[in-house]
Amino acid sequence: MGLRESMDKHSVVVAVIALAILIACVMFIGRGMWGGGRTAGPGDSYYYDLNTEAVFVDKSSAWSPIEAPSGPDAKGNPAGVKAVILACGSCGSNYDGMSAAQVEEAGAVIAYLQVNPKPSSSEQGGGLVPMMMDPLLRAVEGGDWIRGASSAGMNLTTAVRDMCGKKEEIQMCNP
Repeated sequence: MGLRESMDKHSVVVAVIALAILIACVMFIGRGMWGGGRTAGPGDSYYYDLNTEAVFVDKSSAWSPIEAPSGPDAKGNPAGVKAVILACGSCGSNYDGMSAAQVEEAGAVIAYLQVNPKPSSSEQGGGLVPMMMDPLLRAVEGGDWIRGASSAGMNLTTAVRDMCGKKEEIQMCNP
C-alpha cells in the first residue's frame, strides 16, 4: 500500500494531525506578534528597573546600566541595572516582573544590584579593555553605589552567605 492509499484510508487521522500542526503554527506566530513580552533564553540575565522597582529579563551585557522597559531615569540615564538574585537550593521561579518583596515571597532574594559602567576612552588606553572591572554595587533598598572590591562592597556581597543554613547551598538564579 502506497502513501496515497494510506492517507485516503486514514483521512480522519491525517486531518487531525494537519489541524494540530496548523494550530501550533498559529500559536507560535501569534505569540511573536501579540505575545506577552520577551521570553527568557540562553544568555539572558535578570535586571532591576530603578524606575518601577521591578525585575526584568534582557540579554546579558558586560556593561550596565542598560535601557529599562520604563525608559530612562529622571536624569536621562538608562534605568536597568543587573540584579543578583540568590535562592536556597534551587531557583523555583521566573522572577520577571516581580518586585523585591515578591521575589522574597517566591523563595529568593535580590542580594544586591550591580553596574559595570563602560570605561571612558582614556581608561581604555587604546588596548583591550579587561571584561571584569571593579563593579559598583548597591542594596536593592537604596543607598550609595559602592565599589565591589571595597570592604563595604565585600560586606554587601557576603551578607547573605548564611541565608540558607547548613543544609542547602546558595544558588545564583538566572532566567
